Amino acid sequence: MITPERLPERSRRTLADTLAPGEEILWLARATPRMFTNRTVFPFMFGMLWLSFMLFVATQPSQNPPPPGDIDSPLMFAFFCLVGAGLTSVPLIAWLLGRNTVYAVTDRRALIFEGWPTEKIRTFPAGRIAWQRRDTYFGRADLVFGTEVTSVEINDDNTRDYGFLNIKGAARVEELLGAINTLATENPSEHPGPAPEAASPLTTIPEHLAQRLQAELRPGERVVWRGVPVKRWFSTDSLPAFLVGLFMLAFIGVAVQATLSSQPPGAADPMLVGFVAVFVVMAGAGAVIALSPLGERLRSSNTVYAVTDRRLIEISGSRERHIRSYRPEQLTELTRIDRPGSRGDILIGDEAEIRDIKTQGGQPRGLYNIRNPAHIERLLRDLVNRYNTQPPPTSRPAAPRPITRIIKRYN
Repeated sequence: MITPERLPERSRRTLADTLAPGEEILWLARATPRMFTNRTVFPFMFGMLWLSFMLFVATQPSQNPPPPGDIDSPLMFAFFCLVGAGLTSVPLIAWLLGRNTVYAVTDRRALIFEGWPTEKIRTFPAGRIAWQRRDTYFGRADLVFGTEVTSVEINDDNTRDYGFLNIKGAARVEELLGAINTLATENPSEHPGPAPEAASPLTTIPEHLAQRLQAELRPGERVVWRGVPVKRWFSTDSLPAFLVGLFMLAFIGVAVQATLSSQPPGAADPMLVGFVAVFVVMAGAGAVIALSPLGERLRSSNTVYAVTDRRLIEISGSRERHIRSYRPEQLTELTRIDRPGSRGDILIGDEAEIRDIKTQGGQPRGLYNIRNPAHIERLLRDLVNRYNTQPPPTSRPAAPRPITRIIKRYN
């Protein structure tokens, strides 16, 4: 265990902003970086073989200057060297990720701070923490809380574990987690969770979104909270797509330059038309992928969330408007993901259900990148509690079978 003073300035500031008033730290540790794991060894070895082959090609004598499209040309050689360098840097990326990760157990929850490449905070409330212990080497162990789907597939596996990984004194940490789980179960009133920041019941939102929300409200329905996602350019979903799109455009640029340079002056090759058509299609696909952050930002500009005294409402889309309504009985299982800057996501469903949706390539339903997620979660749980304690009147129409009602409207 370490003290907060031994943490880097950035991690110490994030920890101070995350803890609620009166919340006490029981255990605090930094993750031990691991460069070589079963997910990093294969890319590293393949990258070394790749660079060795490029070095072999570079050392071969050449009688004539190579054509621009050949692997010996400086442009193509530099491109393939960059690919090899990226593969061999995977262990370094894993080391940086581990070095900037902090684990904490408080009297109310377990916390995981990931500070690189972007800040991310995972919260596991007391009373609902489940883990599986996996002993490693040199007296260390992993306390695995669950698995998540990643955008990278290595060794036919696109999932990774999350939790307290490669820590010392795992037995002591298990005792602490079990103790706060027991206390939260026996005395729920004494473990209310982190206190949220005060939030205005009716946050000011753009006029066109306010009009859409007002048109969706039913007679007598009262809005308890409304808000919009925090606009951002890059996220864990859009950043990989942006990098892939740039890679495709760079590769196509090199291929076009090599193809055009290999043509003799004044010669007309009938195959050139076909190559150009293929390059245009691929360049268009690369541009669409690279512009995915712009699409995400536009979607967030046309999305509004609202909690009423009857349900949760999500309205999104510009030309084709999507309206999703969630009744209280559909909100019994909520998963909150905290992020720096008092932001976070509230997903509908438990961790197992969310993991299954992501494994199948879908996106879980919920509220994404909103401010004061703890406050909104409390409003939703109050809505569910009121529904459970005060059953709806018999005149209320029967609930439809689908979990999520989706309505499409066209201007």
